[in-house]
Amino acid sequence: MKLHNLLIGTGLTALLLGCGSIIPRASEEDLLQYRKMELANAPQAVSCLKEGEYLIPDAVLDIYARIVDPRPTTFWSGGPVAGTIDYNRLQGQESEFLLKLGEKGYSKKESQVFYTILSTPGNIFFKQSESREESFPETVLHERVHKEFNRLNPLEQVKVRQAYEELRKRAPPDGLGLYIDDKLKYHGFVTMAVDLNWKEFFPYLAQGALEDYVEEALKQEFPEAYDLFLGVKEKAKVECGNERTQFPTHFP
Repeated sequence: MKLHNLLIGTGLTALLLGCGSIIPRASEEDLLQYRKMELANAPQAVSCLKEGEYLIPDAVLDIYARIVDPRPTTFWSGGPVAGTIDYNRLQGQESEFLLKLGEKGYSKKESQVFYTILSTPGNIFFKQSESREESFPETVLHERVHKEFNRLNPLEQVKVRQAYEELRKRAPPDGLGLYIDDKLKYHGFVTMAVDLNWKEFFPYLAQGALEDYVEEALKQEFPEAYDLFLGVKEKAKVECGNERTQFPTHFP
């Protein structure tokens, strides 16, 4: 069956075909309306967010995750809880993304908003269910650190990696496990994440998830990398407010 026939009745025909192969992006007004809807539904969580940071429905984010990386073991527990858009991973897969949103009952306008958010480099997204967690500000900090780290120049990133690699080779003070280890409450997950991907080093260090001796060693022995860490952490700091404003809870 042709794609055009599949789209009939989904409300997405015009979205996909109205402008050739180019997907219309949501307007600033629609993005603002979406922000107002977010604020109505999760005022405390949204008070922690800046421009370009959005809460995304769990179902939408799971669709996005499986499209951009269909490997069954890519994400634990069914999908990512947050992420930073460093480039448009939906390029070439827009039709599939929009079709699956239509199958979930999302309108043309909602689909445009989600597509725009998740295809715009520099944006940060969070799963809506994650916004109800007590640790949500910590998650926001983690993703902002990723974003700010990506803005470091290549030489600065090399300095950080060199420090990470040096620390990674060491034995911890008690002689057991890995040197770059997490605190007990993280149950080894952070240790695994940082060991698999060195770019998780700064985000988890900023969260205070790693053992204190790791930051102390970075400070004492790798002052240039530590200064970069402090700069990134300062730019990524999270401030949450308490204001509650009434806005519409759905798109008009």
